[in-house]
Amino acid sequence: MTDALVLAARLRALDDDALATLVRDRGIDAGRIADLFDLADALLASDAVARALEQLDRTGLAVLAVAAEEGATARPLAFDALRDAISRRSGEDPLDPRELADAAGRAAETLLAVVDDAGISTHPEVQAALAAWPAAGLPGADELARLAPPAPLAAVPRVDHDEVDARAGESAFRSVVAVAALVDELLREPARELSRGGMSLPDARRLAAALGADLDDVPVVLSLASRAGLVVRSGRTWSATAASAAWSGRPTAERWEALASAWLDALAPATRSILAERADASWGAGLVDGVLWRFPGGSAWIGDRITAFTRDAGLLGITTGDVPSSAGRALLTAGPGAAAAELAPHLPAEVDRVYLQHDLTVVSPGPLDPTVESRLLSVADAEGRGLAASYRISAESVTRALAAGETADGIRSLLAEISLTGIPQPLGYLIDEAVARFGRIRIRPASPADATPDARTAVVSEDATLLATLLVDRDLAPLRLVRAGDATLTTAASPEAVERALTGARLGPVRENAEGRRIAPAARAVPTPAPHADPEPDAAD
Repeated sequence: MTDALVLAARLRALDDDALATLVRDRGIDAGRIADLFDLADALLASDAVARALEQLDRTGLAVLAVAAEEGATARPLAFDALRDAISRRSGEDPLDPRELADAAGRAAETLLAVVDDAGISTHPEVQAALAAWPAAGLPGADELARLAPPAPLAAVPRVDHDEVDARAGESAFRSVVAVAALVDELLREPARELSRGGMSLPDARRLAAALGADLDDVPVVLSLASRAGLVVRSGRTWSATAASAAWSGRPTAERWEALASAWLDALAPATRSILAERADASWGAGLVDGVLWRFPGGSAWIGDRITAFTRDAGLLGITTGDVPSSAGRALLTAGPGAAAAELAPHLPAEVDRVYLQHDLTVVSPGPLDPTVESRLLSVADAEGRGLAASYRISAESVTRALAAGETADGIRSLLAEISLTGIPQPLGYLIDEAVARFGRIRIRPASPADATPDARTAVVSEDATLLATLLVDRDLAPLRLVRAGDATLTTAASPEAVERALTGARLGPVRENAEGRRIAPAARAVPTPAPHADPEPDAAD
């Protein structure tokens, strides 16, 4: 019986979920698979075997390579014999039986080997791939069998640890602020992903403006937020998740803890172990060498993965200039909670009061307490975040608060509570005007009764003069509004587009559903996605 037939028989024993996981993890093109025999052939193809070997750690590779050379392609090789062979080739103490069994199990899970009570056997295709490694500059069986790790990276040079921790606190604060700004902007309006990959330029520019950052920084901040489950892409749309609301209201140290915990969780166990061993060592270029030793076939992916994770470590204050901070060391050795406790004293002190200015800006004399900021953002928009944050109250932001169910008295009460300067007269006028306009125009899905072709949205008002004004307003011309009745205009634009346009015109529209019930502009959040495993096991990502 050929190896493909043997493998097909093993595949038949797997359920649909296990097969889907196998196809994903081995990088198989499911569109080209008609049956289990096709899948078996695809799994044994030279490129598929090579990709699978790239993802195995050194112990797993040693088990496969030594087993293959010891004759395990023709018959199973007993585990005791394999253990002795690895020790003989390396000159090292025998491998722990449990570690050997775990490594063999990982190889069996990816169907690179067959493991049973008789021992381990490998496929000829796997044997051929490993036999070709030395010619490609990769380690052979004898070198792979040497499992004692090389000397650890050089210890951290003499540094001022207080300065390292202070700079780590600044980096951590900036990253938390950036993620908060991204979440807030995606709550306000989701962003579109292009079919060819990458975010649409208008949305990328909008998010960059919200972050006060360059366009190149948007994907980096997006990855931090996505990894922590604060934003998610559904189809071609990036939105904030339901979990982001709770995160936004937490103290800065706790928000950082969530981001750092997600960074740590995204590391493969082997990579996390390497970093923990080097918590007191300078990372630098030597870190890539250490990971490459653990994953000898991983040169195609390790450099980019480690670069991305060390970049994010610097952004989060886990490291400063390749030197682990106190918080970084605690994260790797004691966990996120201990790390947050180490970081907290190095974060900027927060304030809970602001200055309300006559020009309708709000100035915070320091980083604003997240709970206070969350309340303020219900009636204002952030203009600049950081050590001295600024916000702006506008007719649009007050209208948004009213549509969410707030009242004029509630808005005044909030502002009076957090203001160091009272409520300036221009701000009082703005609130009164927004309340007076609010609700004069209603937006709802168009119905058959509206009787205009291609109508998607109806704009309704009892004020005929106001509707007539909308029809001739040049700024609203892109909506192509048409009259459908004495109290109704219609348009082919979506309700969301109409709402944005009328809000931008300071008209205070109210959204309604088809039954005429008000729709509050609740955060356009989507459910928090379930945690998902890295599609490439034992990768650094």
